[in-house]
Amino acid sequence: MLEDLSSVRTHRRGKKINKWLGSWAFYQQEQFLAYKAEALGKRVVHQDPRYTSQKCNICKHIKRTNRHKSKFHCRNCGHQTHADLNASKNVRDDYILSSTQGTEEQGSVNTRNEIQANCVAFRGCGQGVI
Repeated sequence: MLEDLSSVRTHRRGKKINKWLGSWAFYQQEQFLAYKAEALGKRVVHQDPRYTSQKCNICKHIKRTNRHKSKFHCRNCGHQTHADLNASKNVRDDYILSSTQGTEEQGSVNTRNEIQANCVAFRGCGQGVI
């Protein structure tokens, strides 16, 4: 799963960071990943990352103040975790929801036991993902 990085070079972030980002071949990296994924019978998809770092992966409440640097603390339900872990779970959940849109499987998206069972069955989740 990738984020659309086509506009990365158009933003002004400072001379040093712009130089570093400008030398990174995003398209080439995407092509390498697509090639490797195809060889394994997988596919590369693009996912919209908007609000994933501000949304609680438990109650789905979105608020800018939920995230402070690397700490995530939901103002609605009190859930606390590392901000990147919370965001990655949101990206995963958003992808699962979008890929099962209109099917009967959609109701089981947030069921933790079913997600863990799928990860074990398909070896799709690394340690510490869930």
